[in-house]
Amino acid sequence: MVCVVENDEGRIDVPIGAATDSKVYVRREAGTGQPANTAWRVERRFGDRTLLRVLPETGRRHQIRVHLAAIGHPILGDILYGRPDEDYLDLVRGTRDARHTEGGPLRQLLHCERLVFPDPGASDHGSIEVRAPLPDDFAV
Repeated sequence: MVCVVENDEGRIDVPIGAATDSKVYVRREAGTGQPANTAWRVERRFGDRTLLRVLPETGRRHQIRVHLAAIGHPILGDILYGRPDEDYLDLVRGTRDARHTEGGPLRQLLHCERLVFPDPGASDHGSIEVRAPLPDDFAV
């Protein structure tokens, strides 16, 4: 699977809502529903893969996954977005994992490097910041 992103940065301003034509209850789709905005930029290129820094500006369920799949760049290893319903349903049933035949990762390569949220115990409107280094398998 080739996952090259041609531009160096961009924005996705497409609403997200329930996927009405899907057999998968949890699937969302771009184009209907609530407004959703995501900015992105290329962090690094690896031949046939591209590492993106993605900055969601709204907080819709599965927003990053839905938006990237909507522009033709689903997240590597994502069994739900950018694939047919049967790939996800077979995995849930335990009958097949479509990722085994692709030669790619057997997990979703989505990582939260930095998360900042209000500190509920702070009276001065402070915040808590959590950081996690990029896993080694992102450099493959």
